[in-house]
Parts: sequence; C-alpha cells; structure tokens
Amino acid sequence: MTARMRLGRLQSRLRTALMGPHVLAFMPAMALSSYWVAGEGALVLIAILMPVVFAMAGLFSRPMNGGLGGSASALHFASREVAVLAMDRNISRWRATGLGTGALAVAIDDYAHHVQDLGAAAAERLLPTVGNRIMQELRDGDLVAQLDGPRFVAALAPTARLDLESLIQLSARLQTGFEEPFSINQKRVYVSISIGFSSIHRTKGRNGDALLTAAEQALDDAEDQGPRTIRAFAPEIKARAEVSAELSAELIEALDNGDIRPHFQPQVDAKSGALLGVEALARWVHPRHGILLPSRFLPLIATSGHDERLSEVVLYQTLGALQKWDEDGVWVPNAGVNFSAEVLRNPRLADRIQWELDRFELMPERITVEVLETVFAASGKDLIQRNLAALSKLGCRIDLDDFGTGSTSLAHIRGLDVDRIKIDRTFVAGIAHDEEQQGMVAAIVTLAERLGLTTLAEGVETVEDRTTLVELGVTGVQGFGIAEPMPMDKVADWARRNMVSLASADAPPASTHHANDG
Repeated sequence: MTARMRLGRLQSRLRTALMGPHVLAFMPAMALSSYWVAGEGALVLIAILMPVVFAMAGLFSRPMNGGLGGSASALHFASREVAVLAMDRNISRWRATGLGTGALAVAIDDYAHHVQDLGAAAAERLLPTVGNRIMQELRDGDLVAQLDGPRFVAALAPTARLDLESLIQLSARLQTGFEEPFSINQKRVYVSISIGFSSIHRTKGRNGDALLTAAEQALDDAEDQGPRTIRAFAPEIKARAEVSAELSAELIEALDNGDIRPHFQPQVDAKSGALLGVEALARWVHPRHGILLPSRFLPLIATSGHDERLSEVVLYQTLGALQKWDEDGVWVPNAGVNFSAEVLRNPRLADRIQWELDRFELMPERITVEVLETVFAASGKDLIQRNLAALSKLGCRIDLDDFGTGSTSLAHIRGLDVDRIKIDRTFVAGIAHDEEQQGMVAAIVTLAERLGLTTLAEGVETVEDRTTLVELGVTGVQGFGIAEPMPMDKVADWARRNMVSLASADAPPASTHHANDG
C-alpha cells in the first residue's frame, strides 16, 4: 500500500470519528474535564491541537468536486451532464497537450442485497458514502459524479501517463480502498465494487458523451462477469451489447421452440459417490451463438417479465427427462428446479406442479424446488412461505440454495419446510487450504444437523476440497469436480459409468471437466 493510500485511509477514519454526532456531546465534556484537571493551559492546548487534527482529517480541504460545481460533501455529487462537460474539457486539453484522459464507471456490487439487508432508506444513505470513498482514492483534479442508482463515474484529469496498465492499477487500487467496511445505522456494511474504464485512445467518439458511454459499456460487461470485476472498454463490448439486443428480440421464439432447455448437473453422495439427483440448469442452444450460459439471457428473462414462462419450460422438460430415464432403466432419484421469487408468489403454483406431476405419472418426491436464500428477504415472502409449505405437503423436496450469501435467520429456516441446505460455492472453493472457510462450513453443517437437515456443497472442483468436505460432515457434493452440466441424453451414459465405477473401485468417480458452474 502506498503512502498516499495509507494517508487516505487515515483521513477517512479521522473524518468518520470527527464528523459523527457523538463528537458534539464529547468535546464539551473533554474541555471541561481538562480545565478541572490542568487549568487554562489545557484549554489553550486543545484550542491549538483541534484545528491541526481537523486539518489532518482533510476537513478543511476539497470543498468542490473537481472544480465544476459538484459539491464534495457527503450529500451531493456532480450530475451526469457535469461529468460530460468535465470530460469534454479534459479531451480539449488532450488535443492541446497530448496528456491522456479517461473515465472510470463504478457500480456497487449486488446493491439489491444491501437494500434488502438495510432497508431502502439506509441503503440510500450508503450511496454518498461510497461516492466519498471513491473521491478519497482519486486525485484532487478528478471529478466524481453520481449516475442512475448505485453507479458513479470519475472523469480523470489529464496526466502524462494514462495507458491500459495504469488504468488497471488505478481500478485495482480503488477496489482495495473498499476493503474497509462502512458504518450504516451502527452496522458494519462491507461493499465491493465493479469497474469499467475507457481511455480517450481507445474510444471511437472523441467527446465526453462517447467517453462516458464507453466506460458504462465496460462496466456492464464487468457486472456480467460477477462481483469485483474490472473491464476495459474494447470495440467488441459494443458488439456484445448488440448481440444482447438481438437475443432480447429472439427470446419468446426461443422459449416456444425449445431452444432454451435444461442441462443437468449430477449431485452425488459426498462419501460414496452414489447419485443423489441432478440440478436442472437452463441453457440457450442458439443457432448462431452456440450454447449460451444463464448470465447471457437470464437478465433478459427478468426484465421482459418471462420468469414464469421459463419456469414452465424448464419444469416440463425436467419432468420429461425423469420419465425418459425411467423408461431407459436409469434411476435418477430426484431433479432440482430453480424457481424465482416471482414464480414462488403465484398462488396457484402448487396446483400447477401437481398437475404436471400427474401428467408425467411421477411422484412429488422426484422434484426438488430450489429457492435462493435471498428470496426470503424479498417482499411477498409470506405468500412464498405458504407456497413452499403447500409444495412440501404435496411431497416435493425443498432446497435452500446459495446458503451463506443472504440474510436468512435461524427463525426463518425453522419456519420453512426445508429439506436440505446448499452451501454456496464461495465457501467451498479452495476449502482444503483455508481454515476460516472450514470453520464456516463446519458451523453450517452443525446448524443443519441440529435442524434435522442434510447439506450439499456446490462448486466442488478438486479431490482435496471434496475430501475436506467429507471430513466436515457435508452430505452431498456438486460441481465440475464431479460432472459438468450435460444434455438429457448424456445423463444416462454418465449414470451408467458412475455405477460401474462405484462397483469396481472404492475411490469416487474421476472428474469429467473443469470450468465455471452456471
């Protein structure tokens, strides 16, 4: 960490300590007690030292945000229009001097989770503190503006060296600056950010609006890849955006034609390797773009309001797959299907699933309803709980998915008809060499055992991680260290090979592939 970064951290902490309302109550008491103990000399000393401390905290500096009328206070930032003007000015200086300039677009990762966890009003108060943290990590000449929602942009003042490497370093430093938590309503809140950046040398349009648009497109690409991602603008990003628009126009036809269909990832007993079931994971088999992962089309599904249509397609094809495997003499005990919050609020959900099960002549226990932990923090959760209770009464299994990433309390779990907790992959990756992760998973397993639930670890990649999970008492495992998601007709072949492997050796079946789950 550089001396400048250490100074910024120190100033940030001093500002937090000195600007809170508690200081107003504390300072008079401190002055009075000093006078009682040491007399007038102590008061003089306090009068001299306090301005020095406030100056060290930076409370007498940076009254304006970049000099273009945007206040650097915790309550106001420059607007998008002001940021574009600043970028136009910086580009004019680049033309005159050759000094490089660019833009950083910054987004708070999973802001919706912060809204659910803190409440809308408190999450709104988080935004200006995030903006101030961004300003602290940048130079005095850089302007920070707030865009729509939890997004900010920094117009970078011209400098002699602003190439790809320096912009990556700047972005990484900015992310490091968010390792310190925020304090909102006396609660420690950890925030991570994703960043997209553009430089004037790589942007086709040589004006502020084009520079900002390029940075936002890079940020969109970063958010598609997951939290804490950094992306540079490149022309192919615009091409990907055009492909997304194309996919959006083709979405309904793909759902109707069966181009969006489930692939199935096996779940096995952690110790024996016996097949416990499969999880249905949606894939779009596109005629021109190949197999598209959910990250490419699920946002389009959500924004177009077709969540229920997707669930109907995946459920129908999953039940059809179970029926086909039965006919082929391949026993797949259970199939998990993911349901969004919107689908789980449908008051006729249980009736619909019962009708579909009867249609395929399958027992309810052959289906597992997978529910994200974060769904229980969403509005309308009472209706969701009633639907889950009805599905459990029907005989369906219930999985609490991605456990550890949301804010489900023990009381919530006790009030739900959950059969199994699925431990999120963030607790699993590299667990063989991480004692802290081992402690967290052990705590989850203990909780599950006390509640009479089983556990399944997602994202298992290596034999070492699987062995550690067995030692910690995890019941089942799933991930590319076991098997990749595969089309329906490949599952039967895999299941037969797995049976032969279990019969011929004590060791668990070999890994088939390594990549990212989805």
